[in-house]
Amino acid sequence: MTVLATLNTRFESFTLETLLAEITRWIDTGVSLFQAELADINQANAPPTA
Repeated sequence: MTVLATLNTRFESFTLETLLAEITRWIDTGVSLFQAELADINQANAPPTA
C-alpha cells in the first residue's frame, strides 16, 4: 500500500495505465522513476566543481 501511495504522489493522473507505463519504461531504461528523481536531487545538491 505504501508503494502505491508514493506512486500516487509522482503521477499527475495515477491510474493502472500510468503504473503499467512506468513499469514498462523502467524495464526498457533500467532506471526507475525514483532512481531518476534521486539522481536529479543529488545533482542539484552536488558540491561546486572547481
